[in-house]
Amino acid sequence: MSEQPALTIDDAQPQGEWTVVAQNRRVLKAWEGLVEKAPESASDCLHRLSTKPMERNPGRVFPLRHKKHKGAWEYEVTSGDRVFYIPDSDKKKVVVYYAGKHVTPAPYPPGI
Repeated sequence: MSEQPALTIDDAQPQGEWTVVAQNRRVLKAWEGLVEKAPESASDCLHRLSTKPMERNPGRVFPLRHKKHKGAWEYEVTSGDRVFYIPDSDKKKVVVYYAGKHVTPAPYPPGI
């Protein structure tokens, strides 16, 4: 498997304890679309994912509940856009597996 690309804003990596990567190039491209659409909100999202990805913020940041979403979290970037991710506290790594338009049901996480 190829290396997972890091998420950035203006080619700058976030300054946090956690490494934030896209699952693949498709997710990276979707992330870049969010950055273009809502740069401030995307920057806030990236900062939170790199500093405290498992801290709840009701209505904005929370873990998904269904057993098929075990370990997955959702971040509301804008009212119509979401980022779904899996934090790994042992590796201090966040893998974003979906970025884009809010979809229902939430996308299932990959077998990472």
